[in-house]
Amino acid sequence: FSTDGQLIKTEMESIQKTAGLHEFSWNGKDDEDKFVRNGLYFIELISKASGFQPTRIVGRVLVFN
Repeated sequence: FSTDGQLIKTEMESIQKTAGLHEFSWNGKDDEDKFVRNGLYFIELISKASGFQPTRIVGRVLVFN
């Protein structure tokens, strides 16, 4: 998301992962495969493990293309 709340990129949706440590990288492009402008962006991860309440994690990324 941009600082004004605009959705920039949906990377992984409804992907099942095993328990454990996972890495994720973003190439700085939006859903139209264009590089985003320099600035601050927010990353949101929602984990929905079976039998548990969903967990929401928000992070920040500074982009300098």
